[in-house]
Amino acid sequence: MPKKPHVKKAQDKILSDEFTTQEVLGIGPLFVRRAVWDWTEYGQITKIHPTYPDAGFPQGDETKVCEIQKLLDVSSFSATGTDGKVRFRLTQFICFEIGSFEGPINVVATPGASKPVFLTIKSSLVLRGKRPSVTNPHPTRKGVDVEIEVFSWDANGAAAPNIGFDWRCRVAIKGPIFDDSGF
Repeated sequence: MPKKPHVKKAQDKILSDEFTTQEVLGIGPLFVRRAVWDWTEYGQITKIHPTYPDAGFPQGDETKVCEIQKLLDVSSFSATGTDGKVRFRLTQFICFEIGSFEGPINVVATPGASKPVFLTIKSSLVLRGKRPSVTNPHPTRKGVDVEIEVFSWDANGAAAPNIGFDWRCRVAIKGPIFDDSGF
């Protein structure tokens, strides 16, 4: 029989019907990386080109273009670290190669906490190619991945450590999809 009360409590919890790894081990959630993903061949993308009144285009003459484009939808779960932050890339969760990623990037995250917490999400394309220069102000660059960074905060605005959350990302993709999943 264990002599330390926290060890006894952990053993009792293990022998009970319900427990979480955080309760038993006293650490943040343990995760086996798992994701659900799908792509849509005929998604719709609407591009609205802004007007530039200073360049002689009248206000309100926006050009709207509707296109069919492939869309990738990925969902999974993760947790922030002891500093209340986590960063990951979308390609860590999918089993095929993509020609390139394009905006817009839509990410939603829902915390799984029993106390009030808030999540802030920052997403961006990871670009490969030449940087803009004076001689080439618009070089060809492609989005080779999507980087997602999540920050967790408590009700007082301080970083909240070890907060588990579910997330979902939907992004436009171009180019071939090479399926390595064996199907």
